[in-house]
Amino acid sequence: MSITLQLVELVDRLHLQKFFMENENKVMLNFSFNPNRIEDVIDSLLKTKGKSYMPSKLEEDVLSELDR
Repeated sequence: MSITLQLVELVDRLHLQKFFMENENKVMLNFSFNPNRIEDVIDSLLKTKGKSYMPSKLEEDVLSELDR
C-alpha cells in the first residue's frame, strides 16, 4: 500500500478530517486558534519579577495607534 493511502487511512481511523481542507485539488492543514488564549498562556508562563507580564501605558498607546 502506498504512503498516501496509509496516511488517508490513518486520518480516517483517527477522525482527523476536520484538520484538513481541500482547495483546487490540494490538501491543506486547517488550523484555527484563539490568539488571546495563546497570549494568556505565554504571559502566565513567562513571568517578570515573579508577576505576570503587564504592558505599560506606552505599549498600550502604541498598539492602539497601530490598530487604527
